[in-house]
Amino acid sequence: MLLRLPDLPLPGFPMQDRLRIFMHPHQLVLLRIKRGNAQHIISKQVVACHAGEPGTSKAEASWMPAVSTLATVLRDKSWHGAKPQLVLANHFVRYALIPWHDSLGNHAERQAYLRHSFQLAYGDSAKGWDLRMSDNGVQRAAVASGIEQSLLQHVQQAFEAAGLSTSEIYPHLMVAINQVRQQTDHAAYWFALVESGRLCISLIQNGHWRSVKTCAAAEDIAGQIADLIERESVICGINTTGWPLLMYWPGHVAGSEMQISNRQLPNRPPLNRQVEWIRPLNLGRLEADVLSGDRLDAINQLAGASSSLELAMWA
Repeated sequence: MLLRLPDLPLPGFPMQDRLRIFMHPHQLVLLRIKRGNAQHIISKQVVACHAGEPGTSKAEASWMPAVSTLATVLRDKSWHGAKPQLVLANHFVRYALIPWHDSLGNHAERQAYLRHSFQLAYGDSAKGWDLRMSDNGVQRAAVASGIEQSLLQHVQQAFEAAGLSTSEIYPHLMVAINQVRQQTDHAAYWFALVESGRLCISLIQNGHWRSVKTCAAAEDIAGQIADLIERESVICGINTTGWPLLMYWPGHVAGSEMQISNRQLPNRPPLNRQVEWIRPLNLGRLEADVLSGDRLDAINQLAGASSSLELAMWA
């Protein structure tokens, strides 16, 4: 486990403001937070992303409008002088569960197995991704993430052009799961993270990740979640009858009626599932909410002296 002490001001020096950004393919949300004993929002901006540029490759088309918009917005001097913290929508991140193997004795072997696992799951496109894996302990599957290296490089360039150092990047899933740990004490549950156009569903049992899947969101979210739960339960070989579904859906009215049940098949009664709503992350409290979790499942991005990106999964 990596521990980080809170930033403490040096005598005579004020604490640096924080710039919190949520990046979605179609929209950016930016907050500048005044640091001190009482943090407060200095400015907030919600910006629609530019249209894609002609000649953009298919791989870049999914994220280039957002990164281009970020670069444009950061020219505004009102954001300068702050320390950036970026939350990436799951549209930009791919996940995989990496099984534990006793035979993997060193870092190089684990990295080779990690890359092999991603290529099996996602094909040759994973060759151009920056892959990182959490350390979930002995005999436990690890959660791993893949982000296009080109995306990370362009994000870094956007910050550098504005005179800002790229400090931290958090995948939305990891930030959201920390909200679950702070708000519930369930030992076993399904977790659904819904974003505009994207759905991520995970199965967690006694602190172990059993499944994590992302896909395009269907119009019938409830039906889609029910189908995924039924399918993944069979694949994992786990009877999850009675396990609650924890919903994390920013922008949706928490507590609104939502029924998750399996498709009614002949000679099979419907199986209704308890739904609980998780309060979404407040970007103004990003650092406190992330770091107060029992385990920090987040990607920390550091810009090294060579300008390459070094990513580490905190666990």
